[in-house]
Amino acid sequence: GTCQTCPADKYSSHSGACECLSCGPGTQVNGDQDGCELCPPGQYSSDNGQCQICDGNGISTSSGATECDYCDCGSEPDGSGFGCQLCDPGEFNPISGGFCQNCPTNEFSSHSGATSCDT
Repeated sequence: GTCQTCPADKYSSHSGACECLSCGPGTQVNGDQDGCELCPPGQYSSDNGQCQICDGNGISTSSGATECDYCDCGSEPDGSGFGCQLCDPGEFNPISGGFCQNCPTNEFSSHSGATSCDT
């Protein structure tokens, strides 16, 4: 028969291959479909598929992530997909994986990274 191209999520590492192979978690098939590459920071792969961007409040700080992490309380994702930033004064975040929010009326936080507001 004739040679076939591997599906987008598989690769072959040499000419004359009899089958296409999958990459493992934390990796994806490279652009030439001849090997695997690590997922870049801000992305992850929990299975044999392509790397995905961490959703919403998830981050991945290093290459080859198999799952997304979350920012600690007092901080939130910085928008890059791989970093966190402290809540600004006047804001707080009491939970890991949450987002900074303004202090309620008549309450305040005078420092960055607050997990609660003062009265």
